[in-house]
Amino acid sequence: MIILVDCQKGTSNTLDLIGDELAVIDHHPVVDGSYEYADLRITGACASIISSYYQELGIRPSKKVATALLYGLKMDTFQFSRGVTPFDIRMFSYLFNFTDPALLKGLETNNMEFSDLKAYGAAIENIHVFGNMAFSHVDFICPDALVAILSDFLLSLEEIDVVCVYARRRDGMKVSVRSERPDVHAGSLAREALDGWCKAGGHAVMAGGSIPGDIVKEFGDGIDEAIVGRFLKVLNM
Repeated sequence: MIILVDCQKGTSNTLDLIGDELAVIDHHPVVDGSYEYADLRITGACASIISSYYQELGIRPSKKVATALLYGLKMDTFQFSRGVTPFDIRMFSYLFNFTDPALLKGLETNNMEFSDLKAYGAAIENIHVFGNMAFSHVDFICPDALVAILSDFLLSLEEIDVVCVYARRRDGMKVSVRSERPDVHAGSLAREALDGWCKAGGHAVMAGGSIPGDIVKEFGDGIDEAIVGRFLKVLNM
C-alpha cells in the first residue's frame, strides 16, 4: 500500500512505484482522483493538513514533529507571503504551542550547505533575462529542493516577476517555475511549455516538472534554446 503525501501520481515528480497508490494527502491542484482515500485541499502548505490531523484527533505532537511541521509550513508559504490561507495561519497558531524555539532557530539559520554556494553561483552566472522573465541553467546535478530555492532567490530581483530555473539530474533535468504576475499562472505556464516532454504543473505562483533524459540528450547543446523558446512562445514574448 502506498500513501502519497505532498505529491500525486501522474506527475513527473512522482515515481511510479510498484504497488497500489491507495491514498493521497496533498495541497496541489487535483491531477488524478482515483484513490480510495483523498485529502486534497488548496492550502499554502501540505504541513498544515498533516497538522490538522493531530488537532482533530486530539493527539499532541512531539516537539520535534511540531517544529518540523511549522518549519515546513513557513518554507512552503515563503514566510507567509505565498499562497497562504486562513487555514495555514490557524495551524501555525496550533503548532506554535508545541515547538522547540531553539530547534526552529537552528533550522532557519542553518539551512544552507557550503556546496550549495556553487549552485547559487551558477544560477547567477547563467541568468538570462527576457523582459521581466529570467531563465537560469545550473549545468550540474543539483537537488530538486535546491532548484526550487534558487527560483525563489532569483524571483527576489526587483526587475523579475517570472522565473524558470532548470538543473541537471541523473535521469534528465529538473525545472522550477515561479510567478508573481497575476496574469501568469506558474502551473499553467509550466504545463504548456513542457507539454509533450513531461507532465508538469503546480500552483499559480510555483510549479515545476522533470524533463526525461532522452529528451535532454536529443537536444544536446541546444537544450537551453529549446526550453527558453518554449516558455517564451507560451508567453507570446
